[in-house]
Amino acid sequence: MYTGDGSGVLGGFDGVDGRKRPGHLKWRKWGRTQALGSGAVWLDDCTPDCADGTFHPYPVRVVAFRPVKRHFTRLTLIYTYHGKREIDRRGISRAHGYWDYYIVGHP
Repeated sequence: MYTGDGSGVLGGFDGVDGRKRPGHLKWRKWGRTQALGSGAVWLDDCTPDCADGTFHPYPVRVVAFRPVKRHFTRLTLIYTYHGKREIDRRGISRAHGYWDYYIVGHP
């Protein structure tokens, strides 16, 4: 889960459901400074509301970068949603034993 409200989950098309079994990303490159992968971003349609919505998979390209202490701290997701190309940039930080994602400003 990469969104604070639980409406977006990263996984793969080998998954069954974004809420319980989202599947696996496939990494084509994993280096010291960057990782490149692909899979599915499962997004909640929030119908009739977000708690009872259905997750739908969309093809996604994933770039992880900016390593700090051997952990990537930036994540860029590129996918098409309702005919529009989306670029979702996230940062990650660790606090109180948990990893938290946050939105990184748009260019």
